[in-house]
Amino acid sequence: MNKNQQSRINDVLFYIHQDISRELAARDLAKVASYSEQHFHRTFKSVVGESVHQYIRRIRMEYAANQFMFDPQTSIIDIVQKSGFSSASSFNRAFKEMFKMSPKEWRKQDKQISAKPFLKDEEIARAYRKITADSLPSPKIVEVPSRMAAYVRHTGYNRSIANAWRLLKAWAMTEGRDFSVQYGLHHSNPTWIELKQCRYVACIEIDRPIPVRGVVNQFVIPGACMRCFVWRVPTVTYCPKSL
Repeated sequence: MNKNQQSRINDVLFYIHQDISRELAARDLAKVASYSEQHFHRTFKSVVGESVHQYIRRIRMEYAANQFMFDPQTSIIDIVQKSGFSSASSFNRAFKEMFKMSPKEWRKQDKQISAKPFLKDEEIARAYRKITADSLPSPKIVEVPSRMAAYVRHTGYNRSIANAWRLLKAWAMTEGRDFSVQYGLHHSNPTWIELKQCRYVACIEIDRPIPVRGVVNQFVIPGACMRCFVWRVPTVTYCPKSL
């Protein structure tokens, strides 16, 4: 892949994640990337590692699983619609294929005792066992405005995330950009997504557009709620309305 392909597919990914409930036809996504539909399919798979249809279905399933976990009062049919599925039957089939159980069974299971993919990593498992007995303080919720950011996409929740930040820092130094305001955007929930498949975005706030986009691209992070914890060290979780 070249920088131009990476940049165009990044634009498509941003478009997809802005609203996964809408129709995301390949022909329309190809227009976002300024490719023919046939060339778009090849390029998307080359850059992302899976077909556009597989990618969209997977992120819709992940979104639905999060909704079942964090919003237990919402009806299944509402989640079906928010996830971009046209029917409950197609949603149920796709959900069961991915999570090996029906949405109703998923909602009933105890997430505290269910198997967690991230515990397969021994380093993470040790840290998890160390802090699992601790209790979190109540977070402070603050509203933050939209901001323009330069970013690098990364796949995998592990120490390799540092590579994305090194690349972004090297770019910032070359461009004479401020590197002090940083954000990490987490697309995936490692409670049920394998660490190697989790998607992460390393971002820094910028004050002017990027003249030539490539592996480092730009987007606007929408205004959102930010949860701030003070727990051993200050921790910030950024929760934009759309990623």
